[in-house]
Amino acid sequence: METVISIPDMTFQAAEQFAQNLGISRNEFYTRAISFYLQKSPEYSVTERLNQIYGKGRENSTLEPVLQQLQFHSLSQGEW
Repeated sequence: METVISIPDMTFQAAEQFAQNLGISRNEFYTRAISFYLQKSPEYSVTERLNQIYGKGRENSTLEPVLQQLQFHSLSQGEW
């Protein structure tokens, strides 16, 4: 995928220097930077999202006994 973005000159210069110091291409630098940002961003972190749903202070996430029984009976009758 190719894309065009606009960034301030100072940011571009710093990124170019940083990539050069790492010995990687501009494309590799931006790919790593975006990936790193997404991994650290709570909005996109799978672990963080699951912790929000199932973390401390949340209701028990187990199925109600009636639903557990229905699931159990539907699985035991199927062919494997």
